[in-house]
Amino acid sequence: MPAAFTPADGTAPVPARLDWWKQFDDPLLDALVTDALAYNRELAAATANLRAAHALHAEGGAQRAPGGGVTGSRLRLRQSALSQPPMEGAPLLFDTQRIVDAGLALAWEIDVFGALAANETAARADAEATWWLRRHAEAAVVAETVRAYVDLQASSGRQARQRERIETLVAIADRLQRAQAIGGLARDEVEQAVAALEGQRAGLPLLEVEARNAARRLAVLTGRTPQHGLQLMADWKRAAVIAPPTLNVGDPAGLLRQRPDVGAAERRLQAAVARTGVATAALYPRIVLLGEAGVAAPPGGLDDKGAIRFAAGPRLEWGIFDLARTRARIAASEAGAEAALAEWEHATLRALEEADAAIDGWTAERTALASAASAAAASERAAAAAHTRLARGLASPLDVSRAEVERLLAEADAFERGVSTTHAWVNAHLALGAGWRDSGLDVAERGAED
Repeated sequence: MPAAFTPADGTAPVPARLDWWKQFDDPLLDALVTDALAYNRELAAATANLRAAHALHAEGGAQRAPGGGVTGSRLRLRQSALSQPPMEGAPLLFDTQRIVDAGLALAWEIDVFGALAANETAARADAEATWWLRRHAEAAVVAETVRAYVDLQASSGRQARQRERIETLVAIADRLQRAQAIGGLARDEVEQAVAALEGQRAGLPLLEVEARNAARRLAVLTGRTPQHGLQLMADWKRAAVIAPPTLNVGDPAGLLRQRPDVGAAERRLQAAVARTGVATAALYPRIVLLGEAGVAAPPGGLDDKGAIRFAAGPRLEWGIFDLARTRARIAASEAGAEAALAEWEHATLRALEEADAAIDGWTAERTALASAASAAAASERAAAAAHTRLARGLASPLDVSRAEVERLLAEADAFERGVSTTHAWVNAHLALGAGWRDSGLDVAERGAED
């Protein structure tokens, strides 16, 4: 196990917060995530699966207690006289009888060789694996909700910047057309500016569709219809969501305790090992204590002493002639445990890989963002200098137009780098296993009550 993750720039050795999205300090985003956790249909299915696993765990525990039930019947019957051995004086036709039978039967298996305990352990591990799978679904839904929100806000920001570019290009085209009118510029330079302007106008409808699609995705993630997202678009703010400048990563050992897929794989391994115990116990006898008591008589004779019946004693079951099949089942269960071990090891290695790569990607995005921001600031200064030179007659309108275009391109690149850095920050938290609520099987119990 490595002591730390490979990237270190901008990271802190503090475990990632489970509620990491709150670091954006955005009340609207908090409300959307809360709605997603409450109403997302994938989470509803995961909660139902968790309740089912919890019920199976309870069933596994109940198998160790005595079982049985109450029986009762009222029969009208006649025995066949011809099926009985011939006896002198026996009637050729037996009378029809009415018999009432009522009783109580109990059976209690003594878990001498641990089959029932192993079965309960497997059921508990299965329930805990399902619990971790629900946590995995919860973390994924949170990350998708934040991504959709970031995409919506980024699309709104792109639209605003696109409109700004259109306005700037309109001014550039007008400036160049005036310069051409007085013979200071060739016509092809003007046509290039007009083509750039129309290209920016053509991209605006696509950005609007991008924003609407993000709104639809948000609505579905929060358990609503896509149209609901379009209705609420007017209430959402139009500013890009920027990730915090630092990332809490913890250490690899802490990651493995927090990643839901690793937790689920570990519990599946525990269940597989326990099932080898169940299979192995089939090599040995089963001892069951039986007890039964009741009455059986015609309807009017149930209170007679002769109507009472009972039976009690141990029963031994041993499939001594099925040992070959039993050993085959043991071999299969041991192979299943080996497979579960390999899957757990793979989940562990994959978690380490994904976390290390996600942190590395975020640090690279931070570096790229810093460079893009510096380039945008430099291009803004260059554009301002070009305007100054134009006012002094030291530059042409074409020089100013080129400087303005460079400024717009640099600002757009810095904006996209900021969006990419935010997405990388979100991806890092998902890779670090954060995003689920710190609750266990009680989620299933609360869901059953709801």
